[in-house]
Amino acid sequence: MKPDANVALRFLLGGATLLVLGIALSATGEVMIGSFACIIGVALLVSGLHTFGRAGPDMGNAPPDASSPSSSPAPSTPSPPA
Repeated sequence: MKPDANVALRFLLGGATLLVLGIALSATGEVMIGSFACIIGVALLVSGLHTFGRAGPDMGNAPPDASSPSSSPAPSTPSPPA
């Protein structure tokens, strides 16, 4: 996993936790604190999703597969019959 992806996962986890905490606080009567927690949690989730998307696909440690379409040559077109 890339370093950017690790940061993004931390943002996603923190944002989701803070959002749930904010909803719980709002439901129990602490509306002002809960609303701030929800706003910060959503902001963390959005920034985490953005960073995770910018990190690119997770290619893993496997070498490229010979059967994958990106590594195979383009198919040749058959010549028309004469």
